Amino acid sequence: GRKTLKSVIQTILVSLDDIGDNPPYWINYIPSYNLEECGPDTAMFKVEAKDRDVAINNDIQYSITSEDSDQYFSVDAIDGNLKTIQNIDREKLAEQEITSFTLEITAMEYKDGEPVDPGSDLTKNTQVTIIYITDVNNKIPTFNDNTFATTIPELSTERVVLELEIFVYDMDEGENGHYTLSTDSD
Repeated sequence: GRKTLKSVIQTILVSLDDIGDNPPYWINYIPSYNLEECGPDTAMFKVEAKDRDVAINNDIQYSITSEDSDQYFSVDAIDGNLKTIQNIDREKLAEQEITSFTLEITAMEYKDGEPVDPGSDLTKNTQVTIIYITDVNNKIPTFNDNTFATTIPELSTERVVLELEIFVYDMDEGENGHYTLSTDSD
């Protein structure tokens, strides 16, 4: 005889548990920022990251991880708001040959107030923001001398060329470093 093939349909329910295998992702990524000279506690911008793992959804905390930048800037660990922590003076920074800062901000996953596997690259992500210090018009032009003198012959009918060496210095830059020299008509 002929054999009859019998089949059975079985429904199998498979449940997958999400594991923490994805680093946080940046929602608000700031590659560069222009910061005018300012005082301490000046608000700058906000960073924001989320946990990419769907079911886990750990909290995110932020920190500045670049060297030297943490003496000028701070980030609120919970809300991601950045601010200055001391005076930012372009001219004084330029004396130290600083014209910008490379700010590394790290988003780290936290659970119950503790970092999740801090040694793993799967629980943190770093963004780099270049902070450019821009000038404000806060320096007055200075002259190389306080008094300038020359002699003009009396009743001269010929055009006289004045021989003066006037040097003007303005520590401001760009549009803030432009000035005009003029004399009184009296």
